Amino acid sequence: MSLLTIATFFFFNMGDGIMNTIMPTLVVKQLGWLDTEYSQFIGMSQLISGCLGMILGTIVTDKIGHIRSIFIMMLLVVLMTLFMTFISQWWYQREVIMTFVILRDILITTINIIFFAVSMQLSWKKIAATQFAFYMSLANFSDTSGAALVKALNTLFPFTGFFYLIVFLSCIALILLLFINLNVHSLHLKKLNEK
Repeated sequence: MSLLTIATFFFFNMGDGIMNTIMPTLVVKQLGWLDTEYSQFIGMSQLISGCLGMILGTIVTDKIGHIRSIFIMMLLVVLMTLFMTFISQWWYQREVIMTFVILRDILITTINIIFFAVSMQLSWKKIAATQFAFYMSLANFSDTSGAALVKALNTLFPFTGFFYLIVFLSCIALILLLFINLNVHSLHLKKLNEK
């Protein structure tokens, strides 16, 4: 279950790394925003998403559980990203980009908060600190991998192509997520603790 979870969030966060890499270029160079405008907007969006993510993560997981919450939110991210590719002609409308970024940031932040909770649940208490640190470093590594992928494919893909790539990676994550069973993992940890 640990390996499945690692693979799931690697693919999903790789897509997030791609989005975080292409978005400044798309917004500033392609859509004509000023650097300062984009920086201020991203700062505001991340502040909003951080606050709402903590609240939303707690409420949703209490109601429907960790894995189901992550699945629904990942699916929403996929659908939003796919929808954005269909309305690329509307990207010049600032409200479209702003709405997409804010909603996406809220969902991504909430997913990451729930992932931290899942990571703690997956950790075996005898090596919990090391195991949890590994999960946290995974997020950075997958983001960096996404950024590296953008550099490698930059001349081959238009912006919409990267959006489709993000959808593809997120769909792999969704499929892997279907096989994660925290209850089974808890039983394995219980057996390990009895040895």
